[in-house]
Amino acid sequence: MNRLQKKLQRRLVKAMGNWQEPHMDKPLTESKYVQAVNISEQGDVQIRYQPSRPHCPCCLVDARALRRHLADIKGVNSLQLDIVEVPASERWTRLVND
Repeated sequence: MNRLQKKLQRRLVKAMGNWQEPHMDKPLTESKYVQAVNISEQGDVQIRYQPSRPHCPCCLVDARALRRHLADIKGVNSLQLDIVEVPASERWTRLVND
């Protein structure tokens, strides 16, 4: 992992630690919902994310807001939030990343 990747990793962890998921009373970093974070050498970030409630519209809105929040972090070139383990996850992924 190069220097940029390490900096981005720290920034992402800090940002997710300050993020409050609508159905939890603890930070996102203390949940099981962020399953994987991959950071390329160019600053492209891919996150596997499982919403806490698969049929809840506010979880979709929150995932979009989370993606925008994380994409604004200094050094992030692009950010893809892959929604997993919910029905129609490909639709969720497409909507969150629009």
